[in-house]
Amino acid sequence: MKSDTGYRLVLVHGPLRRGGSQAKLTEGGDYLRTVEVSGFLYAAGSKAYLCLDPAGTAVTCDLYRVGPGHFQELDRLQQAAGHSPVALRFDPEDREQTAVAWVWKHPLEDVLKVESGDWIDHVSPRASPHAMVVALMIPLLFAAAISASIASSQQSREASQTYLGIGAVLFFGGPIVGFVALNFAKKRGEKWGCLRNLVMIGYVLWAIVAGLYAIAGATCGFGGGFR
Repeated sequence: MKSDTGYRLVLVHGPLRRGGSQAKLTEGGDYLRTVEVSGFLYAAGSKAYLCLDPAGTAVTCDLYRVGPGHFQELDRLQQAAGHSPVALRFDPEDREQTAVAWVWKHPLEDVLKVESGDWIDHVSPRASPHAMVVALMIPLLFAAAISASIASSQQSREASQTYLGIGAVLFFGGPIVGFVALNFAKKRGEKWGCLRNLVMIGYVLWAIVAGLYAIAGATCGFGGGFR
């Protein structure tokens, strides 16, 4: 698609996508959204090849709007690497709208099929969810400590106070450890989606309650069950 101002819509795949090793080549363009096209994605080291096929799987691409000079540079680089520009209809609700994608039309040898169709997941596989597990365990440990304190209060006051002390440490320190764990999980690429956001909201509320409790204890001498 070419507008009156000369801007073009392009679909980029492989290392040209956001987070890819060549994403700097799309800097200056306006990222619009992610689009899936039918075909197969192949990899040979750091190189990616998109082969269109109506019977293929979903291949994830990034949709950009770029200026005329930017488009010419992308087209020059892609064609120099053997990729062919094609106009693709990518929006099922607007069959007239097209974007230029650079696809591979030559034989391929010694390549790996990217089964997921997502280049970013291919080069940066999902990290093990260790940090997120820590974030989820802290509230459970706090609840377990308080439950143990209540359960042992009738049998051993010393044990009850020990569990209560552990609970106090978790109550005030838990949000801090939780925030660190959640941020670390994000940096490691642990993809928990909406769950991570919900846990973060929970920790924010927890931190607010703990802060108010600490302020009340410092100003009013209120110690509640932790004194």
